[in-house]
Amino acid sequence: MLDAESALSAGTRLGVSFGVTAIRGVIHLDCQAYEAGLTIARSPERVARSSTPPTMGLTLVTSGEAQVRTAGRDHVVRAGELCLLSSIEPFQKQMSADYHEQFLYLPVPIALALGRPVPLLSQRALVAPRRGLGGVLADAMLSVARCRGEMSVADWETALGAVFELASGVFGRAEPERTGNATRVAQHARALRYLEAHLAEPALSPTTIAAGLGMSLRYLHLLFERGESVGATILGRRLERCHAALRDDHDPRSISEIAFAWGFNDAAHFSRTFRARFGVSPRELRASR
Repeated sequence: MLDAESALSAGTRLGVSFGVTAIRGVIHLDCQAYEAGLTIARSPERVARSSTPPTMGLTLVTSGEAQVRTAGRDHVVRAGELCLLSSIEPFQKQMSADYHEQFLYLPVPIALALGRPVPLLSQRALVAPRRGLGGVLADAMLSVARCRGEMSVADWETALGAVFELASGVFGRAEPERTGNATRVAQHARALRYLEAHLAEPALSPTTIAAGLGMSLRYLHLLFERGESVGATILGRRLERCHAALRDDHDPRSISEIAFAWGFNDAAHFSRTFRARFGVSPRELRASR
């Protein structure tokens, strides 16, 4: 789930409990360790072969402590302190027997979709105390943990936006070039996969795609600004499916049935847009096969 590993030998007691909430790509963990020495890590090999967009692991330690090693340095994160780890840097984290944390697994695309800044993904600012703005962030994480079961998706996104904003203030803001292009490509591909999967649904629109992916409508349109718009992409893919069906000698459906099967609900509009794209009407194409 977190794309990390933990070395356990035969007969080793894991000694940990998780309370898990997963909403729209964000994971909240209420983690309690009962055995000393529990270790999780992302090795350099795992980081190198990862093909997912960058993510952040934001921790508030509420009891015990964790030994964290990253970028050749060792850190101790104690109760009351915040820690930010990222998926683009190898790390190892070992927990004490009385360790308890509130943890948020935050994909960078979620921050961008919400129009929020991305916290710094390097390890220069790894640990922050629970005072000043750090105290505000810590209180926000405790509030999210306490209220997560009572919030709607819209409320959850609002709360996450505040967490991203506060984390960027505490740990610094990431340079746009570190997160922008790779994340945009990954999110554009994700939007296309969703579009293809729901292409036959007449109600498919930029609004329903954005809602289905958990991103803002504005961010969805930004993903398509370098090519065809979202609406033009939906129309084009539907017309291509209809074109292939009309050329298929073994497809017994009528022209109207094919059009309706691919999300069109107006025969005149379908015929007009089909001719504009392919230079022939649907009837002419079928007659020529």
